[in-house]
Amino acid sequence: MLEAVDQVLETKEDFQNPKSSPQSLSDEWIAVMMSLPCDIKVEGDDFVILFGICLDYLREDVIQTYLVESQAVELVWNLLVVCGKRGSDVTYKVEDEREDMEYKELAERMSAASEGVLNCLSDLASTPSFRGEYRIGHPFLSDLVQVLLSVELIAPGRWRLLQPTGACLVLGNLAQTDEICIRMVKELQIHKPLVHILGNTSDTRLSHVAAGFLKQLARPTENEETLRAAGTVKAVFWQLGSDKLPDLTHALLSLLRRLLVDSPENVKQVLVPADYPRSNEGLLSNVQTLLSIFTRSDNTAIKIEIGLIFKEICKCLVSLQKEMAIEDVVFSQLCLHADVARPADFLIRQTQPLLQSRGWFTFALMARSREGSRAVASCIASDGLHDLLAQRIGAYHEQELAIQVQIKSGVSDKTSDAVGNVDGNSVEHNDVERSNALMLVYELLRNGIPDSQLQARLQGLLDTTGASA
Repeated sequence: MLEAVDQVLETKEDFQNPKSSPQSLSDEWIAVMMSLPCDIKVEGDDFVILFGICLDYLREDVIQTYLVESQAVELVWNLLVVCGKRGSDVTYKVEDEREDMEYKELAERMSAASEGVLNCLSDLASTPSFRGEYRIGHPFLSDLVQVLLSVELIAPGRWRLLQPTGACLVLGNLAQTDEICIRMVKELQIHKPLVHILGNTSDTRLSHVAAGFLKQLARPTENEETLRAAGTVKAVFWQLGSDKLPDLTHALLSLLRRLLVDSPENVKQVLVPADYPRSNEGLLSNVQTLLSIFTRSDNTAIKIEIGLIFKEICKCLVSLQKEMAIEDVVFSQLCLHADVARPADFLIRQTQPLLQSRGWFTFALMARSREGSRAVASCIASDGLHDLLAQRIGAYHEQELAIQVQIKSGVSDKTSDAVGNVDGNSVEHNDVERSNALMLVYELLRNGIPDSQLQARLQGLLDTTGASA
């Protein structure tokens, strides 16, 4: 064992030399090298050095290929396990003031090593060859499922969360098809520990990977009811109920939007009152939580996600109204929230035509209620959107005036959900966009808005196109 350790340590100095390249290592030597840091006789700096060498080699394609094709990714998992054990021991010693200086630096190096092995696991699991060699039912994957099913979140310490974090990364990267996602939910019940994690831990890294995993699982419509019954929406809002790093906030909002797509039942869960306080703000509804995050954030991606979330909410509510599944008062109560139209306003002001389209579409949906009309009108009046609206209708272009749009037939969501399949310059695309814009004006005038000057300008738009309210 000592000879092997000495030989591996020597490679640290000449690792960049072609003679020491990974291609020159035998399969047997790779396995020996990966197992050395796990030996209890290797301690302190020697452990960190050996661990670092392993990570250096793990970044090489030839090593990754060997580990996957030999179904030896467990060797990397063992590095994560031992890193967590050693890190926990070092952290314990740091708490002893007599050894603080000696172990504090070592603890920091151990933390960096743990991030490195997590990244390696994620890289390995994201390769097509991994998905070919490791399928549901493989002993290694079954072990990872058990790690999640037995996760303990009661003051576990960051080192004990390494394994569930790694399990989420590996299994989440494996969930790339609807078939696998459905099997993971129905056969493995993997969503249950993920929802439990999301609703109970404040660890940023673990919450982030759990949210990403759940977003994958939420893609097939077959999983919708199961994820809803598990309390996924509530868990997301529990996380959003306190300040988070921007990357985690965006991941949570992205998951929430995925849960709301064509899911009226999940939308209803968003509209129920929250039963947990936001820090420094008391008890807020879920809608207020979203608007609060939108107002406080200066992150464009976060604001866009919230704008798209409100688009999904409004779309589902309009659908429910048509089916008489909810009372009009539900939509009205949503639109009573202060600044409820601001997220859609933000979408309109983006440079991407797709986002602009979805913003106007959300405005048109909100304007179906009296309260929503007032919220939208406030944005149009105060932010100078009237000219943009007029351009969208085509009132300033004589060649477009001849196009007749049946505005009373209802709002079309084609550009909102299928614009990727429509040429942005096509007649079909422009007609649908104009139809939605005219419907927005029609609804604003039908519901009546307090601003008489704006009302007159909107009426002028309709008169110019030959339509009438």
